[in-house]
Amino acid sequence: MENIDRKEISNKKRNARRRFEEISEVGRRVFDSEIFKKGRTQTHHGTSTVGYHTFEVADSALRICDYLKKRGISVNRREVIIGALCHDLGIIGRHDKFKNNFVCSQQHPKDSVKEAEKLFAEMSPKMRKIIGRHMWPLTPMWPTSREGWVVNLADKIATFNDILHPGHGMRAVRELTETIYGIDKTDLI
Repeated sequence: MENIDRKEISNKKRNARRRFEEISEVGRRVFDSEIFKKGRTQTHHGTSTVGYHTFEVADSALRICDYLKKRGISVNRREVIIGALCHDLGIIGRHDKFKNNFVCSQQHPKDSVKEAEKLFAEMSPKMRKIIGRHMWPLTPMWPTSREGWVVNLADKIATFNDILHPGHGMRAVRELTETIYGIDKTDLI
């Protein structure tokens, strides 16, 4: 029984490392951007930062992609990662930009698309929709692609984790990432 548990833990660590490396590689342009660096210090959902939240959205999104792949459903992982990492770039500076939370929820997806276009000049209309429609159902525009639905769902999962486990994310980051990834993930986020 103990060997099964160790094997399962080993697989989870290997999968976590693989997701971390994939996010780090695909998202390097985002992580190195000035806007994302500001997001690493801006509080989000009261218990997290924009940087931490978006990394968790990307990780949750890749977990969903893995689940779908096992069921024969293909999803473009690169588009999912970029969409996840860019979906809240427009929320950075929110207290100076938006007069209240409602305006922020409606406007920041559009602003996120504009910020992402600065980083990815080659952004497709599909990518714009993945980022710009992540707030459905709070906004009337729903996702139009598998990748968009994955980012939308992953954002809701990460948001609920931020809200339901206050402080858990930021406290657990250092403990878990040193064990699972062998590095301090906070260097990125």
